[in-house]
Amino acid sequence: MIKAVCGTFFAFLVANANPASAGGVRAPPLPKIFDAVKGCWRGDGNVLGKPVVLALRTEPILLNSLFAIDADSHATAHASDQYQAHLLFGGNGHSRNALWGFWSDSFGADFTAQGDGAASADGFDLSYHYPGTAYINRWRVQGDRLNWFIVSKAQDAKEKPFATYELKRVRCSGGTVVP
Repeated sequence: MIKAVCGTFFAFLVANANPASAGGVRAPPLPKIFDAVKGCWRGDGNVLGKPVVLALRTEPILLNSLFAIDADSHATAHASDQYQAHLLFGGNGHSRNALWGFWSDSFGADFTAQGDGAASADGFDLSYHYPGTAYINRWRVQGDRLNWFIVSKAQDAKEKPFATYELKRVRCSGGTVVP
């Protein structure tokens, strides 16, 4: 009796574990630009005028329903001045190019933010909303080059440069970026 009940319950779980295969809702597709961004990148940039080195590892995750970018950087002058971020992107279903985003970083949970934006043929833009300020991220890809620009936009609607990075595609190996 117990085997029959457990077997029936297990069959129920398997049948309902994947809503898409059971006729449920599917995640909106990722915009095509993420195919061009997939892989590893390395380059230089600056954050508020401070020179930095940045490495990115990017990949589709969760059955291609989301795209993840892991960023690892440090100040050029002081390698111990480190920063990491984990970014998530997904289609939000409002239109073919509409995006949803989530920002988390080494500053911890108090500094996470959701974002929204759109993809285009050569990149994507996302705006992350914090109290009193939005950080607008503009990503542009051209072949083996990736540029990432961040501006802050206060409630007075004036944009100010925050960070800029120029990256080149590099080889990925074992979960790390190889120069």
